[in-house]
Amino acid sequence: MEQVNDFVYLGVIITKDVSCDEDIQNKISIASAIVGKLGRLWRDKNISLTTKVRLRESNVLSMFLYGSDCWTVKKEQEGKMLSAEMSWLR
Repeated sequence: MEQVNDFVYLGVIITKDVSCDEDIQNKISIASAIVGKLGRLWRDKNISLTTKVRLRESNVLSMFLYGSDCWTVKKEQEGKMLSAEMSWLR
């Protein structure tokens, strides 16, 4: 069998040192791409704020938090996640 440093299993990046840095960064980039693709929707005045919040929860947050139950989050990573979420809300 080939020994690897990291691999993707069920959408979660598993690394040799069991660090979740790569997985968190990957999830942030995926969620940011989703927010970018929905840019016209966020600016649309005909869609209610409630609908936009529901879309954010169902599309962005669900993709970002998938597999997060196995993360061991450090202060630095928590700051990255909070700053990413604030940029999505802007």
